[in-house]
Amino acid sequence: MNPTKEIVLLERARLGLIHTLVILDAANRLSPPDTVDVNSLMGAARDLLGCHLEEIDSALASISAGGAK
Repeated sequence: MNPTKEIVLLERARLGLIHTLVILDAANRLSPPDTVDVNSLMGAARDLLGCHLEEIDSALASISAGGAK
C-alpha cells in the first residue's frame, strides 16, 4: 500500500516541524547566548516553519479538493 502524495507531504512537514524544534532547542541552549547566533537560528526556524506550513496548506487543499483517495 503506497501512501498518497498528500500523506507524504504531511509526513515531510511533520519531520520539518521536529527539525525546527531542534533548532529552537539549540538556540535555547547557547551559553552564554550570542545574539548573532540566536538570530541566525531563529531565522532558520522561521524559514523552515514557513516552508513546511506551505506543504501542509498544499496537502490540505488537495485533500479538500478530493485529491486524497
